[in-house]
Amino acid sequence: MSANGKKKRRSPSAQRRSRQIVPRSRRALAPRMLDPEAPGLDDETRRRRRALAKMQQLSVEELFQIAVSAGIYTEDGELTAPYRSDEPSAYRPMD
Repeated sequence: MSANGKKKRRSPSAQRRSRQIVPRSRRALAPRMLDPEAPGLDDETRRRRRALAKMQQLSVEELFQIAVSAGIYTEDGELTAPYRSDEPSAYRPMD
């Protein structure tokens, strides 16, 4: 609503753009693939995009094993000390 209490009307082009936005819940289901061969990219960006494409094809278990080998998670599924905080947080309720 605007300052005078009336509902703002969006332009037709803004309405079209808003319909094209993918809801956050659907974005997780359909990750966007970045083309490593797109023109104008440097070699480092191409390498990162290829690595990301390979990671997107891995299963959850394979990704978890990578995180374990990187020292982020333990085999039990707990975060390792450098990645966890046992302090209470307003953003992470301790139920």
